[in-house]
Amino acid sequence: MKALLDGDILVYRVGFGSNEESEGIARARMDESIEKILDAVKATKYEVFLTSSDKSNFRIPIFPEYKANRKAPKPVHYDALREYLVTEHQANMVHGQEADDAMGIEQTNEIEALMHQDYGAFPEGNDLNTIICSIDKDMDQIPGWHFNFVKGIKYFVTPFEGLYKFYLQLLMGDATDNIKGIPGIGPKKATGMLELAKTEEDMYSAVETAYKAAFPENYMDLIRCYGQLLKIRTKEDELWLPLPERQNPSSALG
Repeated sequence: MKALLDGDILVYRVGFGSNEESEGIARARMDESIEKILDAVKATKYEVFLTSSDKSNFRIPIFPEYKANRKAPKPVHYDALREYLVTEHQANMVHGQEADDAMGIEQTNEIEALMHQDYGAFPEGNDLNTIICSIDKDMDQIPGWHFNFVKGIKYFVTPFEGLYKFYLQLLMGDATDNIKGIPGIGPKKATGMLELAKTEEDMYSAVETAYKAAFPENYMDLIRCYGQLLKIRTKEDELWLPLPERQNPSSALG
């Protein structure tokens, strides 16, 4: 099993927990945290992913206010811990997108390779060789194994569940990333709106209906914008499009 580690979250959690300690202690705690995760998921290898600080994330040109609401100070050892992950744990510094996207792509590639070997069938959980280790709810869009290393919970996400999580988020938005979604729609209301959905077409229809009611003049632009911000990538250079534009690409041009 290969563990895909969310280095961005590790830096913040270990960093804030070590603000009163020396840099050396912070580095040691990072090693301990990684080892604990690997032991918990029985991983024989791992890869750490970090989002580059060069602001090359493809989401920023789409919506310049993306994550602009994050004003909290960084941990004291923020830069030192990031450098330590690169030099001592060979972290993958992700450019042009986020660490979340790179983890989503790697886990999806693993699943697709197994599907190819098994003539297209979605693989059983025991066959999968990667596990995403994060506490970010957005990662639940990605099918396969997941491990919440704060709660100590390992769980499996199916393709349907991954789609459901994305469309649920598209209805609600994400305040932590400055994505507004539809005013007045929280988890309970969003869940009710998708309750009867059996396919992606059902989910998209519910979302489009809700956006059209809330934003009659520009609902398609907002669906597209928010969807591209919220969607965790499953392949390189992926840019999410509303379902009608994927089914009829010419509609995106007119």
